[in-house]
Amino acid sequence: MNSSYEASMHGKAWKKGDEKAPTCASCHNAHNVESTMTTKIKEGCLKCHKEAAKAHNSWLKNPPLTLPSFADAHFDVVSCAACHSPNAARAIYLSLYDRKTGKPIPEEELLKIVETDSEGLMQKIDTNGDGGIDAKEIWDLFALLYKKGTTTVFMGKMDVTKATEAHFIGGKTEATRDCEKCHHPEAEFFTNIFLVMKKADGETRLLQAKQDVLKSIYTIIPARKFYVLGSTSIKLFDILFVVALIGGIAVPIGHITFRIITSPLRSLRRMGKGGKK
Repeated sequence: MNSSYEASMHGKAWKKGDEKAPTCASCHNAHNVESTMTTKIKEGCLKCHKEAAKAHNSWLKNPPLTLPSFADAHFDVVSCAACHSPNAARAIYLSLYDRKTGKPIPEEELLKIVETDSEGLMQKIDTNGDGGIDAKEIWDLFALLYKKGTTTVFMGKMDVTKATEAHFIGGKTEATRDCEKCHHPEAEFFTNIFLVMKKADGETRLLQAKQDVLKSIYTIIPARKFYVLGSTSIKLFDILFVVALIGGIAVPIGHITFRIITSPLRSLRRMGKGGKK
């Protein structure tokens, strides 16, 4: 692990005596050590690279719309290493969150809800026993938890597959800028998909999932927080996404426009009721 850090841009900067170069504690915390897989990206890399989000706005866009929120959306679900570690293998990690608390459901709590132990968890979810969790099984888990009073959502994140690869950060010229690496039905970055179970002590456990979990109608609701435009062969998903996006923009614009148009009428009404002119 130490060798991979030393070979990275951060490690080289630290060797040169750069006081701003991050060390282990900078990313993993000094006392409450945890994996970057389960931490929020904006609380990691962007602590130091404060202008990174703004810099990405200049090229990271979804034509014809060029909203700065597109870059922010990427930072919410894509780790910096996923694009800036040139030779790393990538994967999609789906973590089960409690909607009420907004926090990951610890594996220990999940085991109690579904009435099994750690060894039997995969068997409990993978009901057909083929060694991989498919879209229907994701839905079944989501529905089971709902019936037992726990409303959940699967939060997705793209990251590298090995901790050592997260340290091999390259320069800007080596970063991935090819949109079809993700926004394509056969995207290579979507080959490996895992369910992440976070234990109370911070350790994580990965359960193998199938590629169809991101391409099925079964996961529209359970994994609604993670959607990549163009990544599915089901075109209806893209159409619904665009319609929802336009609708979300149109509603506030329409409301503001209506308020402006009707402002003279509201003024006259107030004056008729003794209001100030």
